[in-house]
Amino acid sequence: MGYRERSLWVSLLAVALVDTLYFALVFRGVVVGSPLTADGLMLLLLIIAGVLIGIELVFVLGNRRRREPMDERDEAIAARAARVAYGVFALGVLLALVAHLLSTRSVAAGGEPLFSWPLFEVHLILASLVSAELTRFGVALLGYRR
Repeated sequence: MGYRERSLWVSLLAVALVDTLYFALVFRGVVVGSPLTADGLMLLLLIIAGVLIGIELVFVLGNRRRREPMDERDEAIAARAARVAYGVFALGVLLALVAHLLSTRSVAAGGEPLFSWPLFEVHLILASLVSAELTRFGVALLGYRR
């Protein structure tokens, strides 16, 4: 297994673990009735970013082998993974926009917001970003396995 493939595995597992914890904390707060405030979410996101950067640094510094330059195959795999991930992200953003418009329409008609979850659209966009990254890593790993 080459450096790039190992790096993809580390990134995939790190993002999956850390973001699962993030969404578990956010969902728990909503279910319990005490959702995180915007400041709490920002702090949580900063902690998550720090943990992910730390994991990547440990991997890069712990890997003693010299990384080979990207060849055409590596570039093709990365390009295909990015295309698929972009589609996942675009779909998630589109869903967040539709959710926001439906919620706004409901309020304008004199009703309650469609989604009572605070910052629902923000979490949906963040979930689509995480899904896109996981998709990118997964598609790239499949490309290396072929």
